[in-house]
Amino acid sequence: EDIAQGLKSITTLIRDRQPQAFVILLSLLPRGHTPNPLRERNKEVNNILEEYVKGNSKVQLVNIDTGFIQADETISHHDMYDYLHLTQKGYTKAFEPVNELLTQLLQEMEGEIERPETEGAD
Repeated sequence: EDIAQGLKSITTLIRDRQPQAFVILLSLLPRGHTPNPLRERNKEVNNILEEYVKGNSKVQLVNIDTGFIQADETISHHDMYDYLHLTQKGYTKAFEPVNELLTQLLQEMEGEIERPETEGAD
């Protein structure tokens, strides 16, 4: 709960100082080759954060932990070489949803941003 509370406090601080900002929170990744208490803790933090962002249009939680836990509940060393830190393949898998969200947000913003006219153009 301390981790979730810290993330919530940081998000609140950002929103207080920059109310127009859109905050993207990333879910915590699973850890450890096999199920363990730290993996469960991260899962609980993610559940708390999911509830926190519900109904808040300016804060979104992106689930980046999909596909890391295999059918036998282990994590592949191809995704996390030490079962904590991501490999290049792991980064690609984890951040695809972030890339998709940022692309979507940028496309939505394109129509909202007024482009200043070039000086001297008539």
